[in-house]
Amino acid sequence: MPERPHGVPAALSSLFLQQESDPLKLGFPLKGKEYPDHAQTVRQQMTALLQERDMTARELSQALRIREKEVYEHLSHVARSALARKTKLTVLPFQCLACGYVFTERRRFTRPSRCPRCKKSHLEMPTYRIAE
Repeated sequence: MPERPHGVPAALSSLFLQQESDPLKLGFPLKGKEYPDHAQTVRQQMTALLQERDMTARELSQALRIREKEVYEHLSHVARSALARKTKLTVLPFQCLACGYVFTERRRFTRPSRCPRCKKSHLEMPTYRIAE
């Protein structure tokens, strides 16, 4: 076993002396190498969930254990993939809870900051689903 480098406390010496040959065990991701815990990509998991039932971005983020902001980034790609499979990502639009305004013309998946009619930010989250 190699010796501990000079000046390194004994408690940290195991970090320097670790002789692992598999970088996955050290926590370094490898390109092209499949992780055993993740059989599907995030987008594949998201597609499977949306085919089963309606879900909001918050529900998707909790189910997939990713940030809600990341869900919005993935949704545009999931929508394109759904079109390629002859299905469609349907969106029940954002709605203002104060005045009832419905964002029917909105094409982006991200949350609007406020209602254009009453200027309040109390908005109902949309639900997403992949349907035939």
